Amino acid sequence: MQGGTVGRRYARAILDVAAREGDYDRWLQDLRALEEALAEPEMEAFLNNPNFTPASKLQVIAQLLPGMSELEGNLVKLLIHRRRTEVLAAIRAELERLVDERRGLLRAEVTTAIDLDPVRAARVASRLADITGKQIVLEQRVDPSILGGIIVRMGDRLLDGSLAGRLQALRQRLQ
Repeated sequence: MQGGTVGRRYARAILDVAAREGDYDRWLQDLRALEEALAEPEMEAFLNNPNFTPASKLQVIAQLLPGMSELEGNLVKLLIHRRRTEVLAAIRAELERLVDERRGLLRAEVTTAIDLDPVRAARVASRLADITGKQIVLEQRVDPSILGGIIVRMGDRLLDGSLAGRLQALRQRLQ
């Protein structure tokens, strides 16, 4: 993720502001909308073009996102003046992680060879909740190349219980 350290600093500051306002969800929603708007190739080219002043860039963004609060506008202004709009994705991702942490949630990316039915997904979430002590939000992915089993990624933890992973481990032991 580009801008990890910088993104964490901005996200912590936003978290404090959102906590004072009592509205984490609005900040997350607005950051997603801003990230989406700034990710357009034309917008990226415009923001990176030195021929346009920061004021004109802010004006265009304000027209794209008319519901932006004053504090959000200040964030955008700061990112434009410091030429750091590319870290917006890192800021949003870190803010999501911090808000989840405050709410006692943990996102788990679960990869299986076939799609999990709701009953199995609930069992996986329950088992992961028992292991971590947190409420789990499952993000399911299907990857037939793992052949069977499950791969779970929770933050920086990786649990590989896939058949492909076991075969790879066996192959390494035999060499």
